[in-house]
Amino acid sequence: MKKVVVIAIVFAAYVAASPYLTAYQLFTSAENKDAEALAENIEFPILRENVKSQLNASLSQQLASAGNNNPFAAMGAAFGSVVVNSMVDAFVTPEAIGRMLDTNEGQQAKSREQQEAQKAEFRETFKDAKLAYAAWDTFHITLHEGTAEQGIFVLSRRNLDWKLTNIIMNF
Repeated sequence: MKKVVVIAIVFAAYVAASPYLTAYQLFTSAENKDAEALAENIEFPILRENVKSQLNASLSQQLASAGNNNPFAAMGAAFGSVVVNSMVDAFVTPEAIGRMLDTNEGQQAKSREQQEAQKAEFRETFKDAKLAYAAWDTFHITLHEGTAEQGIFVLSRRNLDWKLTNIIMNF
């Protein structure tokens, strides 16, 4: 009986801590520019669709605020949507993430000091991040700069794993 209780407690602790572990894995793989490890924690098809809908909504909102008197607004919205969808499809892939992380391609390796300075800058970006459950199957990593919220990385539960499924940007 004690064994079952211990197993249940360990399992519950793992389930509660698992999004924090995934957040740590995302952070360290991005910091170390390990595109393969980063991609393992991202659900690309869902992330692409969420980013597309967010960018298209922002584009529509900006065009609507330009006014109804603009005869090119409808054409701009249609063209803009095609451009946004194509760009997201091209840039939100494991390969593109790898290319973005590997900025030294074709260049000499950076000095140890430059690498450490780059890592320190990366850490500074995430130093005020807030990690919290939003629901039993949703976890938020909220980035702040001072008091201003910069964006939210949304992790969603997939069975016992967590995957990055959305990035909510503040425009």
